[in-house]
Amino acid sequence: MKGFLLCAIFCACTYGGYRFSAPYHQRPILLQQIVDEVSMVEGRLLQYKEPLSDALIAVGNLGDSEIKTLFKSTGKVMQEDARIIPKQAFLTAFEGFYKKTYLHHEDMEKLIRLFDAFSQGEKVRQACVNRVLHELSTTIEKAKEEQARYTKLYRTMGVLLGSACVVLLV
Repeated sequence: MKGFLLCAIFCACTYGGYRFSAPYHQRPILLQQIVDEVSMVEGRLLQYKEPLSDALIAVGNLGDSEIKTLFKSTGKVMQEDARIIPKQAFLTAFEGFYKKTYLHHEDMEKLIRLFDAFSQGEKVRQACVNRVLHELSTTIEKAKEEQARYTKLYRTMGVLLGSACVVLLV
């Protein structure tokens, strides 16, 4: 019985380390998804000349990632109210999403600027989208550095804490 308890404590501490490292693991993945989806939306806007709401929904229908779901929701909000600007539609769709995601506040600000750019003319939109995509690429690099550092840190601390608890209780 004591062995089972010690094993459970060790597993709980190790699992805690993995849970603490999750934000650092997920953020670069989400940022890369944003870059990919924005590129797809921009491509649809340029190639098919379709409305932004249709492009967002079309890209959102291509899969089931969190970002695609967010884009699809934004497109639906825009279709429901034709007077709403893309930035406001994004903020409406993003309300419930932000609490469940590992994106930082600065990432949200970049997304807001991106959707604000979608309401501009084609040349201004392209310049702004390219600038934000470049900023996101830089952010992805930094997030990957954080991922390497903090993921290893928290996982190692979880294992060490679990080992220390087992040693203390033996």
